[in-house]
Amino acid sequence: MSTLNDADRREYYRIEDLIALEITPLRASEAATSEVLQDASPLFNLLSELHLSEFESQHLLRQISERDRTVSSYLKTLNKRVDLLSQIVAQTVLGQIGELQPVTLSEGGIEFHHPHPYPTDS
Repeated sequence: MSTLNDADRREYYRIEDLIALEITPLRASEAATSEVLQDASPLFNLLSELHLSEFESQHLLRQISERDRTVSSYLKTLNKRVDLLSQIVAQTVLGQIGELQPVTLSEGGIEFHHPHPYPTDS
């Protein structure tokens, strides 16, 4: 079995994607508090909860589908409606934050382009 060299390993742990990115610079006094890790976007939090809820209920929907196809079809229709509503909310969030932008996530952090440069290690 071959092992990855250092350059390949660094590339292996990189994830490139287009995301909605909202950046809020912190003062040093704010960065020292434990509240820094709390997300200030209620819409984003709701979308995250919605996604988690759907993921957690998938096995239940499969079980219902095995027992009652009519109920399963109805629940799938309701699920599609909820998905459409969540897409509307996501588009609303994008309208507030701005266009999707390319980012690279890695073990070392996040790389993105911003119109106002931030000092390294800030």
